[in-house]
Amino acid sequence: IQKCHAEPAFESTGDGSCCEEMPPPPRLVSILVKPAPFFQDPVNLLREMEGRNLVSLEDPVASPAFNVIVANEDAISEIVGFKSARGALACGLVPAYHNNAHDCLFRGLLGHKSDAAAGSKKRRLLALDNVSNTSNLGSILRTASAFGIHAVILSDGCCDAWYRQSVRVSMGHVLTVPIFRVADLRLDVSSSGGNSEDLS
Repeated sequence: IQKCHAEPAFESTGDGSCCEEMPPPPRLVSILVKPAPFFQDPVNLLREMEGRNLVSLEDPVASPAFNVIVANEDAISEIVGFKSARGALACGLVPAYHNNAHDCLFRGLLGHKSDAAAGSKKRRLLALDNVSNTSNLGSILRTASAFGIHAVILSDGCCDAWYRQSVRVSMGHVLTVPIFRVADLRLDVSSSGGNSEDLS
């Protein structure tokens, strides 16, 4: 189970104009987990959730905002519909198309504070067209996070960034880089031409 920690790529503007329109994060619906990683070290998801104030062991009546299903490997495989040897799986709702991608994306990028390490205001975008292999997409997202890409734009022909193989190969970094899916990649990218000095 990967635990990823990253600073958000966009800061709040204070006026609700951009960040409220950013691609929403996945909304967790259920966790399916074997007993050992849920209750025991070194993973101990129960303790992790308590540390993040998602559950309270002191209040047995309180329940998290998502389902927790503790089961053996065979039961988990039957629930999800494929053989799973993983210690834990998550099920959630993820964003699809982003209706306001261009306005929000470029206002957010260009309004972001300067990168202190690079001494530059340049924002780095990665536009992907028709990437059809989920393993390749996951690897690209992991690399994009390592190289400090500020946002990834997917064309309509790209595979699903949230498919389980992509999430696994990305080592969780699908959660650390804002991802936009747009119907017309060429239009959204070419519309940024006037801001070319601030984008790379």
